[in-house]
Amino acid sequence: MMKDIRSGACMCGKIKFEYKGSPFKFTHCHCTMCQKFSGSPFGSFIGIKAENFRFTEGQELEKEYASSEWASRTFCSNCGSSLMYDYKETPDVICIAAGLIDGDVGLEAEKHIFVKDKCSWYEITDELPQIERY
Repeated sequence: MMKDIRSGACMCGKIKFEYKGSPFKFTHCHCTMCQKFSGSPFGSFIGIKAENFRFTEGQELEKEYASSEWASRTFCSNCGSSLMYDYKETPDVICIAAGLIDGDVGLEAEKHIFVKDKCSWYEITDELPQIERY
């Protein structure tokens, strides 16, 4: 069992996980892939070191989709919850959909990225930096 852990689960609760410590990044991504992956105007993801993450239940239900040449996204094959995205260039980092985390994620959101692709019907109203790309 890891110390100082935070936990999370998909919507049906069949995939459960935990991670140690606080994430090192928390972004709201407005790229079109995150819009499609989340079904919302943006995806919110936290970044953690892969060594600090582990599944506690249901890893066999995780399915992967190669969403681009540089990244893949995973989801629960039972309920369809978006789980993570992984950049091929940084295999030591896991980016978890922030909405899956039980309680405090351990970091405040830092910025909006890919705002060039932002949905025309959504207005960003917070004071976080807005980055055109990434």
